[in-house]
Amino acid sequence: KSQPQTLAAFQQQQQQSTMMHNPQSQSQSQQSQNPRFGFSGGIIQSKSMTTLGEQLRRSTGLPTALAVNSKFIAVGNQNGQVWVFDLYEQLKIILGEDGSNAGGGGDDPARAILARSNVTSIDLSLHGDYLLAGYASGQIVLWDILKGAVLKSIVDLHSSSISS
Repeated sequence: KSQPQTLAAFQQQQQQSTMMHNPQSQSQSQQSQNPRFGFSGGIIQSKSMTTLGEQLRRSTGLPTALAVNSKFIAVGNQNGQVWVFDLYEQLKIILGEDGSNAGGGGDDPARAILARSNVTSIDLSLHGDYLLAGYASGQIVLWDILKGAVLKSIVDLHSSSISS
């Protein structure tokens, strides 16, 4: 009667069997065990962002969404604003501030919705030029971060909150 194997023992046995039958997989296995780029899985750098935190504490709404890429840190709040900081914690722009850069004219429905709807989801483009924001009202807005302008706004697709 054979004893049940632990998962680790089973995986090791499978790996050894594969290596015996396929020498190329052995070199791949050795490569996967060696850290790439000298990274061993630990923390690369930890930084307290006190300046950014202080600015957010003075903001007009509680943070509700966050996105980070290689250029920017974007924080959405409960008042429909998206605060965009550079990686040095300098505030670059506030998107949707008082509806002033929400696009369109004074009677634009996008301005009214942005002014009263929580930011529920944010994503930044790979190169950091564009930001996509979803709102509790169901609105989706594509922002040009550098110009602070709305490129596209979808208001009436549905009435449910946007989540990522």
